[in-house]
Amino acid sequence: MDLATIEPGLLAWLSTLTGTPLALCVKANATRPVVPAGAALVLIQWVSIPQVGLDAEEWEYDEDAPTAVTELTPSLHGDRRPALQVDVEVEDQRAGYDASAVAQRIVDRCRAPSSLAALEALNVALAGVTGVRRTDYPFNGRMVAKATVELTLNAVSHYTDTAGQTATITSVEVGATVTGSAGTALPDTVDSGGTFS
Repeated sequence: MDLATIEPGLLAWLSTLTGTPLALCVKANATRPVVPAGAALVLIQWVSIPQVGLDAEEWEYDEDAPTAVTELTPSLHGDRRPALQVDVEVEDQRAGYDASAVAQRIVDRCRAPSSLAALEALNVALAGVTGVRRTDYPFNGRMVAKATVELTLNAVSHYTDTAGQTATITSVEVGATVTGSAGTALPDTVDSGGTFS
């Protein structure tokens, strides 16, 4: 799960679900756009990206590697269960247009087949969605109407460890010395019927 790749896709997905123009769907810590009167502002932020189980190690062989030392490249991959908080702010308080109504569209539409297909294109899947919560807050002497929904996703983390590249083992020579009970080396071959002492 590459956040730099997935975040623009998630913003486009939320734009479609809420009917909010993409320019008004941004990360919570980004510069806020100018919001026209009555329009919604959709903000996203990652709450957590916990690991599920242990990551697995894999080795990939490259027969066309430029040097023998880079023939094998290790990587780690594992399941993640990221939680994404979506906040909707709207100045319009009319029923059906307020922040809660816009946020409710996410809950109502996120499991639609086209919605799930859009997430699959980002290599994530929807694991769960909470109900809408009112999270109004004071700003400049007035209350900002805000509603919050939290989405849980199924995703996979993948890390390629280029610093851990190594060469393959092309051949192995095995040598051994067998010693007798007296501590002396025995011959390399033992005749049929011979005994060790």
